Amino acid sequence: MSKIFAARLRDLRKNANLTQQELADKIGRTAGQVSKYEGDAGDPGLDILVKLGDIFDVSVDYLVGATNIRSVPKPNDVNYLYIRDDAGVRRMINIPMDQVERVKALLAAGIPGLLD
Repeated sequence: MSKIFAARLRDLRKNANLTQQELADKIGRTAGQVSKYEGDAGDPGLDILVKLGDIFDVSVDYLVGATNIRSVPKPNDVNYLYIRDDAGVRRMINIPMDQVERVKALLAAGIPGLLD
């Protein structure tokens, strides 16, 4: 996989106070396979990456090094707001729930038709 994945998996497992065997039991693999993942000698596959993300409450993107943002937004934490850009293309942006109404009001006041 990658050195980033190997290091992140090892750190997440240790921070969760799990042994390689305990993690292996949770993902349906052997301790030897977990050791290989942590040693950058094995490819876990997407199904295992998803399980690991769920166990450690991180995104697959974080696990594989595509982002440094660990947390996965929860449905109650984020709202998806659709806006149109200058070319008229509808785009989705993520807004924290406690800021949605404020952002909508600011956008509607400043850019007519933006929220259509």
